[in-house]
Amino acid sequence: TDWEQTLPATGFYTVIVVGGEVSTGNDFGNFRPDYGAITGVKFKDLDKDGHRDAWEPGLDGWTIYLDADNDGVLDAGEQSTITGAGGSYSFTGLDAGTYIVREVLQATWEQTYPSTGFYTIVVVGGEVSTGNDFGNFRYVGGEGCTPGFWKQPQHFDSWVGLSPEDSFEAVFGVDVPGEPTLLDALRAGGGGIKALLRHSTAALLNASNVGVDYAYTQAEIIAMVQGAFVSGDYETVKDLFEVENERGADLNSAEDSGAPQPAGASVTDDGGNALNQPEDAKGKKQ
Repeated sequence: TDWEQTLPATGFYTVIVVGGEVSTGNDFGNFRPDYGAITGVKFKDLDKDGHRDAWEPGLDGWTIYLDADNDGVLDAGEQSTITGAGGSYSFTGLDAGTYIVREVLQATWEQTYPSTGFYTIVVVGGEVSTGNDFGNFRYVGGEGCTPGFWKQPQHFDSWVGLSPEDSFEAVFGVDVPGEPTLLDALRAGGGGIKALLRHSTAALLNASNVGVDYAYTQAEIIAMVQGAFVSGDYETVKDLFEVENERGADLNSAEDSGAPQPAGASVTDDGGNALNQPEDAKGKKQ
């Protein structure tokens, strides 16, 4: 076992034996690899659940290293690599032995996987240790407006790149009952899919507006919704959006900067009269 045949290319010889002659050169070559390898993926754990879902993206540009002295620091001379496209990384040509694999944690990120923060891997010559993945989540944002804010007609001018009449299915790439528009989704009552429709639409509107410092990007929101529909678990993603949508937002700073105004600043008519209540300005009114 653990040997590879290198000669002949076909794996065998077909030899015609003639009386009085000797067939020579029927050689067999084999190689037993002495080196092992370690591979894994670095991913963004959007739902912070400690494992990678199919819709969670890989993260490139992260440093993964072999911590030879197990001190939790990348020291000079320790072998390291940078995650590539899709977040993949690998260490090859490793001698048999025990290795500690860690990541260099970047500022504003927290590690969600593995629970120990590192891997202890026994490398055997000729074998590849796979699945040594690292999951991370970066909390950004801290602002968001509720579905109740976004569904009000006086706030439609804060919709950026989207229209109340846009198809929810076309925007999110999923099939839902009734072919609702984005405005229909915001107005949907009840739990389950309907709650996800409400909060995912509000999440997308928050993310599309530069005046709201939202936790997720538009691409991440769409991927999360698609993942929820594939898995049938609508509640987990809905809960994540709901928390962010309830944070409120400062529209006054958006108004001062000339950015489109979602929640936070007063929405006024031509005479300067406020059209929204204070709770609306925070995106808290449903």
